[in-house]
Amino acid sequence: MNRSSVYLAVAALTLGTGAQADSYHNDAYDYARVTHVSPVYEQVEHRVPREECWMETVEVNQPRNNHAAGTIVGGVLGGAVGHAVGHGHKNRKVSTALGAIVGMSIGNQVSQRHQDRHASVRYEEFQRCETRYTTEYSERLAGYDVSYQYLGQRYTTRMQHDPGDRIRVAVNVRPVGR
Repeated sequence: MNRSSVYLAVAALTLGTGAQADSYHNDAYDYARVTHVSPVYEQVEHRVPREECWMETVEVNQPRNNHAAGTIVGGVLGGAVGHAVGHGHKNRKVSTALGAIVGMSIGNQVSQRHQDRHASVRYEEFQRCETRYTTEYSERLAGYDVSYQYLGQRYTTRMQHDPGDRIRVAVNVRPVGR
């Protein structure tokens, strides 16, 4: 009796007793010899955030003084001039008001020019940061390519674990017509 016949006989006996058989699929189980195992890796991509910071010199605007003092002084002087010019006329109130308005405008402009000439410029160092992403790759174990031999035939499969020196296989036994 050759080796294949022995295996088939064992499988038939196993099916007959139901010890290791799946009655729905009519399969029996046996073990095959593993001839080669190779780990299989897959490349995995990761986006990694990195914070980059640097120092920046920035001009800081000095708070501007309001021109209220120049506007008020100009208004008072303009009103006085308008009052003096309108002295003895009926529309003295109008000339006083016009003088005050013109004086306020002139006082405001003089005050602003004076401040612009004497303004001080100040610089400060500020830290600026930005998150930038880089792509990194790593390898992850995806499984094992397994080569095995059963009844003189060679087979391969991919498994999630290393099976060792033998692998459990399903043997389908069915009657063959004569």
